[in-house]
Amino acid sequence: MAKDEKGTVYVLSISLNKQKYYVIDLEGSLSRSISDSMLFLYESIAESYAGPIEHLVEEKTEEIATIRVIKLPLSRVIPGTWQDDVEEKATKLALDDLSCESIEQLANHLHKALESTLKSNS
Repeated sequence: MAKDEKGTVYVLSISLNKQKYYVIDLEGSLSRSISDSMLFLYESIAESYAGPIEHLVEEKTEEIATIRVIKLPLSRVIPGTWQDDVEEKATKLALDDLSCESIEQLANHLHKALESTLKSNS
């Protein structure tokens, strides 16, 4: 099974009593925060869990629940994902200095972007 689009994840969103929640485990626990949600790398796997979890939540709450599989970029679920920060800073540095004449110069730009990201995250 090939991984879906790079940097994309799938989460299970559930509507219950006109409120939106995210599934955080396979036992049907819910959270209002998307950053707590389980992440799936494959849409087909997320879909295979949607029905059973919806049924489980309906049994626990005795309410009607509607579950959806949502496709999102990882950075939307986990803000400040370091990979996104590094790529953004590296691109900015490369665009600021298009005079890179060698791979070594480009590698130096990437190294600076990584150092900057690590410093800002610590």
